[in-house]
Amino acid sequence: MTSALIVEDEPLLAEQLRGKLAMLWPELAIAGVAGEGQEALRLRDRPETLRSSQTYGHLCKLM
Repeated sequence: MTSALIVEDEPLLAEQLRGKLAMLWPELAIAGVAGEGQEALRLRDRPETLRSSQTYGHLCKLM
Protein backbone atom coordinates (compact mmCIF):
# COMPACT_ATOMS: atom_id res chain seq x y z
CA MET A 1 0.00 0.00 0.00
CA THR A 2 1.25 3.46 -0.85
CA SER A 3 0.98 6.22 1.72
CA ALA A 4 1.59 9.95 1.76
CA LEU A 5 2.30 12.63 4.30
CA ILE A 6 0.63 15.96 3.57
CA VAL A 7 2.65 19.00 4.64
CA GLU A 8 0.71 22.24 4.36
CA ASP A 9 0.48 25.14 6.78
CA GLU A 10 -2.98 26.19 5.61
CA PRO A 11 -5.55 23.76 7.12
CA LEU A 12 -8.13 24.41 4.40
CA LEU A 13 -5.63 23.65 1.62
CA ALA A 14 -4.45 20.51 3.42
CA GLU A 15 -8.03 19.28 3.66
CA GLN A 16 -8.71 20.10 0.01
CA LEU A 17 -5.58 18.21 -1.03
CA ARG A 18 -6.64 15.24 1.08
CA GLY A 19 -10.03 15.27 -0.63
CA LYS A 20 -8.56 15.51 -4.15
CA LEU A 21 -6.13 12.70 -3.40
CA ALA A 22 -8.95 10.52 -2.08
CA MET A 23 -10.97 11.16 -5.21
CA LEU A 24 -8.11 10.65 -7.69
CA TRP A 25 -6.19 7.92 -5.86
CA PRO A 26 -8.53 6.03 -3.51
CA GLU A 27 -5.90 3.39 -2.67
CA LEU A 28 -3.57 6.04 -1.21
CA ALA A 29 -3.41 6.04 2.58
CA ILE A 30 -2.76 9.42 4.18
CA ALA A 31 -0.22 8.73 6.92
CA GLY A 32 -0.65 12.15 8.48
CA VAL A 33 -1.01 15.88 7.99
CA ALA A 34 1.64 18.28 9.23
CA GLY A 35 1.39 22.05 9.41
CA GLU A 36 5.12 22.72 9.24
CA GLY A 37 8.48 21.11 8.56
CA GLN A 38 9.46 20.03 12.06
CA GLU A 39 6.11 18.36 12.59
CA ALA A 40 6.49 16.61 9.23
CA LEU A 41 9.90 15.26 10.26
CA ARG A 42 8.42 13.88 13.48
CA LEU A 43 5.59 12.20 11.58
CA ARG A 44 7.99 10.88 8.95
CA ASP A 45 10.11 9.21 11.60
CA ARG A 46 7.20 7.27 13.12
CA PRO A 47 7.62 3.54 12.46
CA GLU A 48 4.17 3.25 10.89
CA THR A 49 4.84 6.05 8.36
CA LEU A 50 5.86 4.69 4.98
CA ARG A 51 8.24 6.74 2.87
CA SER A 52 7.92 7.61 -0.78
CA SER A 53 9.82 9.81 -3.20
CA GLN A 54 7.02 12.13 -4.28
CA THR A 55 8.01 15.62 -5.39
CA TYR A 56 5.98 18.80 -5.10
CA GLY A 57 5.75 18.95 -8.91
CA HIS A 58 3.57 15.85 -8.96
CA LEU A 59 1.27 17.27 -6.30
CA CYS A 60 0.89 20.63 -8.04
CA LYS A 61 -0.66 18.89 -11.05
CA LEU A 62 -3.53 17.74 -8.80
CA MET A 63 -4.48 21.24 -7.70
